[in-house]
Amino acid sequence: MQGAEIINSPVVERDALWTASVGVAYNADIFQKRAYGPDSWRMPRFDFRVGLFRDSISTTIIRDDENGDSGDEIDLEDELGASNRESVLQLDAIYRIGNYHRLEVGYFDLTRKSSVTSQSALSFGSGTFPGGTELKIRSDLRVVRLAYAYSIMNDAQKELGFMAGLHLSRFETEISATDSGQQQLTSVSTPLPVAGLHGAVAIGSKMRLAAEVQIFRMQFNNYEGSMNYVSLTLQRRLGQNSSAGIGFNYFGLKLDSDLTSIGGSLNVMHRGPYLFLGMNF
Repeated sequence: MQGAEIINSPVVERDALWTASVGVAYNADIFQKRAYGPDSWRMPRFDFRVGLFRDSISTTIIRDDENGDSGDEIDLEDELGASNRESVLQLDAIYRIGNYHRLEVGYFDLTRKSSVTSQSALSFGSGTFPGGTELKIRSDLRVVRLAYAYSIMNDAQKELGFMAGLHLSRFETEISATDSGQQQLTSVSTPLPVAGLHGAVAIGSKMRLAAEVQIFRMQFNNYEGSMNYVSLTLQRRLGQNSSAGIGFNYFGLKLDSDLTSIGGSLNVMHRGPYLFLGMNF
C-alpha cells in the first residue's frame, strides 16, 4: 500500500506515518587481497617477540603423604597468601620454513613468594604444620612451548593450519616453618604432547589478527590430566623489521596421580592480556 492509502484507510485513526530503513555498508578493501601486492605484509622468516604478560593466577594443590593418604587441598592464593596477579616476561619465537611450515618456541617463568600464619593445621606431603605456625611459601611455574605448524592455506589474506608439539611444564612448591625449620617440597614436571589449530587474517596491509588453540587430554594407568592453551594476538607492522601488538593468553593445567611416590593433584590456571614488541627478519 502507498503512504496516502495507509493514511486514508478507515482502519487507521491517526493521521501519521512512520517509516524506517536499515542499511549495511561494507568496505571491500578492509581485508588484504589474496595475491601478494607491493604493500602486502609478508610474514617474516623469523619473528622474535618480547612481551609483558599481566597474569591472573589461580592454583590449588594436594600432596599425598608417603603412605598414599591424601593431604589437604591448598589454595596457594587464598590460603597461603601467594599473589594472584603478577607481571611476567614472556618470550616467543617463530621460524618459518618456506610458505607452509613453521616452528614455534615460547617461554615464561612465574616465581612467587609469600609468608602467612596458618589458621589451622596444614597437611602437605609427609609433614603437618600446626595451626598458628608462621609459614614461608615459594612457588615456581616454568613453561616451555615447542610446536611444529603446517598451513593448509597461506596467502596475503589469510592463514589456516594445524600444529603439534610439546608443553614442558615444571611446577615446584616449597612450604617451610620459620620457627622450627620444618620444610616440605614438591615438584612436578610434565612433558605434555599437544595438538591444535592456528589461523590468521590480514587487516589491511599493516595489521594481522592471529589465534592459536592447543589441547592435551590423558587418562592412563595412574595418571589423569588435561591442558588447554589459547592465544589471541593483534600485531601491527611498525617498520621493515619491527612490529608491536596486544594479545590475550589462557593456560590451564590439571593433573591427578594415584602413585604413592608423587600422589596428589595439581590445578593451575593463568590468563591475562599482554603487550609485545617484535623483531622481524
